[in-house]
Amino acid sequence: MNPPPKRITIGRKPGNTIVLNAHDVSGTHATLTLLSPVTNTWEIQDMGSANGTFVNGMRVYRKEVTPTSQIKLGQTPLSWDQILGRQPLEHQPSTVQPPVLTPPPVPVYEEPSAQDEELREIAWNLKKVSDEYREKKYRLAEIQAQESMNSRIQGLGFPIGAVMGPLLLQVLPPEYKVFGFIGSLIPLGFAGSAFLSSRKLSKERKKYNSLEDWYRINYVCPHCHTFVQQPFELLEKIKNCRTCKKPLIP
Repeated sequence: MNPPPKRITIGRKPGNTIVLNAHDVSGTHATLTLLSPVTNTWEIQDMGSANGTFVNGMRVYRKEVTPTSQIKLGQTPLSWDQILGRQPLEHQPSTVQPPVLTPPPVPVYEEPSAQDEELREIAWNLKKVSDEYREKKYRLAEIQAQESMNSRIQGLGFPIGAVMGPLLLQVLPPEYKVFGFIGSLIPLGFAGSAFLSSRKLSKERKKYNSLEDWYRINYVCPHCHTFVQQPFELLEKIKNCRTCKKPLIP
């Protein structure tokens, strides 16, 4: 029986695997799950934080990372020494005493209200639906473009293959008749390959037949259950549902 994957929680609250006492880190900000101990590959997931999770400067909600990745929770960097549990080497005591420095005052952080946490969860869910919809729309456009290309290849390949073979067999000397067969098989091969590719793409395209319905069902205001017509980028500026006027973005 395989052991459960190693999972690390990061946040400001005590009880997390890694506790970061920073004002821009949420109570439970993100989680890390070890995917492959061999390659040291992890998956980081944002838990609906207020200030976001960033990998190599880009905000993410779920992404694979390795020790070469630079991770920030808000503006607070997360070191791989903390993730992997490595401790810095202790220095030998010195005969010269360092000067006593007064630490800067720790900023007072107020725990976010239950309403703020609820708004973050709403915004995170809407963002997730919006991103998934865009990814599927992009894939659907790729499928349609490839199907169009395959159709053109089939439209040319089958006629060319059917005409070129007999034509070459008539004009070539007997010892070169084999090139007539090859000249016929090449365009027919391309056309056949395009035909098989189109069948495979057609099956994949059927999975996106109800994409628009799925989007309208899931990209909705949780208060009035109406479809949010604005893209998420515009919704981040408007912040409120245009139907019931209740806030959707903190």
